[in-house]
Amino acid sequence: MSRLATSYTITWASGTYTITYASVYASTAFGDDAYVAYVLPNNTVYINVGQADELVTLDWTKNTNLSASSASDLIVKIAALTSGSAGYTSLTTDSLSATTTNGNIVITGNGTGIVRINDNLGINATPGTTTNGIQTDDAIVARKFVMLSAANNAFQYFGLGLKTGAMSIIAPNSGNWFDFDVGTSSSASATVMRVNGNKSIDVDIISTISANTDLRLSGHGTGITRILDQLLIDNTTNQLILGATRTATLNAPTPATSSRVYTFPDLSADYSVVGTEGTQTVNGAKTFTSGLLCDTLTSRSSDTDLTLSGNGTGVVLIGDGLKLLTSGGTQSTLSAYEEYTDASFGFTGPFTGTKTCQLKLVRIGGIVLYNLQSILQASSSATVATSSSTIPARFRPVIASRDHIFAIDNSVAVQGAIDIDTAGVITIGVGPTRAVYTAANNAGWETGNHSYTIWV
Repeated sequence: MSRLATSYTITWASGTYTITYASVYASTAFGDDAYVAYVLPNNTVYINVGQADELVTLDWTKNTNLSASSASDLIVKIAALTSGSAGYTSLTTDSLSATTTNGNIVITGNGTGIVRINDNLGINATPGTTTNGIQTDDAIVARKFVMLSAANNAFQYFGLGLKTGAMSIIAPNSGNWFDFDVGTSSSASATVMRVNGNKSIDVDIISTISANTDLRLSGHGTGITRILDQLLIDNTTNQLILGATRTATLNAPTPATSSRVYTFPDLSADYSVVGTEGTQTVNGAKTFTSGLLCDTLTSRSSDTDLTLSGNGTGVVLIGDGLKLLTSGGTQSTLSAYEEYTDASFGFTGPFTGTKTCQLKLVRIGGIVLYNLQSILQASSSATVATSSSTIPARFRPVIASRDHIFAIDNSVAVQGAIDIDTAGVITIGVGPTRAVYTAANNAGWETGNHSYTIWV
């Protein structure tokens, strides 16, 4: 076996140091030998064990006189100091223990070298039969394996922990997250999933591992599953199925040419409507901008009215026949019914200026009944009386209509005529031919009820 060199050169920073020598016992193939160890002021122990090719096993049971000069950590570096170069040696032992209470044992690679463990590593535990495995003890603690410590407690760190029945992956605070990355280089690396500290998960695609199995998203307890952005159902059937045992299916037919947008209106209140067969309830006022098609409209309660009402001055229009029940039970057809009143229907004619009176119209099917109130004013010109207003188009005759009226001409009641043309203009004159009034005394007409046929 190569023996130690006779002199050594040890260099450290300038200053005053105390060097403690200790005998170190080691065993080699040639038996036990004692070597010299240098304990430097920083408690680094340099042990000179010979040349680089010499295999030396330290026998720690005999090294009772090797200790640090203070209670700080004891750092052991094994190297051959001969010829001023570090050699390769190995340390074989069953146990390494710090010489001071609560002291640490530090194993450090030299320079860019690494500390290599060629077999299983047990941390306060005896590793199992798995080759090259790391095993800790079975204690269930929150801080088990630490990669980065944010605070000296059981929760603020990056690493792994244990709790009853579960393994925890820990981050220090809610602003941190866990990334699952894939890639072959820094430029080709990509995050495929992110679990955020605020309890959200970012992922592009979620699918089941096994074919033909359900993917389930479930709220915890009474919680609900929320989709905070758009929900796209990429399915050839365009179906949304709700429920499990007894399901409800929403179908959207595939558009023939381009995509469609279905807009749900803002109903401003709770809304419930079901467009299927069976008795349904729709509460609140509903607006249909297009036609409403139905077979029957019935009041909800017995012996109550069913009201159809136009909005404001609008009317309810029935485009086809309306059948009314008679006392004998036989239905009669009423194709239309409507009332109209104009309290200031204007006329010009034999009197000065425009005079007004009330006009009331009632349409029943194709027949119009009307009442024109009287006018009596001083006559100033020989002409007929012509309306400056017109009756609504839905009351106008298809063929001009003429009826009799009591006219007042020269302050005397005489026979007169009243015409309504297809433009809704009313003309009143004297005699059966609707002649002009006399420009003397008073002119006008008396109130009367009249009728004509629309011919629809």
